[in-house]
Amino acid sequence: MKLLTLLLETYKEEYNLNIKEGLIKTTPLGEAIYILKKQFANWIFQYEKGNKDFTIEILKIREGIQLEYFEKLLPLLNNLGYFISYMEIYGEDISIKDKYNEKIVKNAFQNSKIHSIYLECEAKFDQKVNKTPEFLYHVVPLKHWEKIQKIGLIPKTRSKKAYHPERVYLGKDEKNTIDLASKFYQVEGIK
Repeated sequence: MKLLTLLLETYKEEYNLNIKEGLIKTTPLGEAIYILKKQFANWIFQYEKGNKDFTIEILKIREGIQLEYFEKLLPLLNNLGYFISYMEIYGEDISIKDKYNEKIVKNAFQNSKIHSIYLECEAKFDQKVNKTPEFLYHVVPLKHWEKIQKIGLIPKTRSKKAYHPERVYLGKDEKNTIDLASKFYQVEGIK
């Protein structure tokens, strides 16, 4: 029973972020950005990154960002088919850079006047691929190479840099995959 409790505590954050009954697709990026900008026109600025990811920057320096207003953004992101993978929160006496965690956000709002938030948002569901590239690339620590050779790739989520659901992430070009490997090396120090 203790093991079950431990497992539930360990995976509760990811379970709560992933299980949203009825959602089966991600709204196309351009349409999602339009809806977000219309709903939150006075404090959202977006920068597109690729074909399904974007960032949101929330700025309200004088009076600060209110938690209630910020919390209105979360269900809309979910309904559009996106999740927050990484966050940066800055306040009068606070600076947080971490994977998205609702508890950390609420604690930050309770303990500081927040003046800017940076969120990296990613699609919950991948787009259909009509033509698979000849090569796909996967970033993995060298210490796991032999195990992958024996049993293959297994979806996992214990991301260090940002929150991600269980998936196997593949890059379609060598340059971006090498850049990602370099970022992981900087964070973890593992080749």
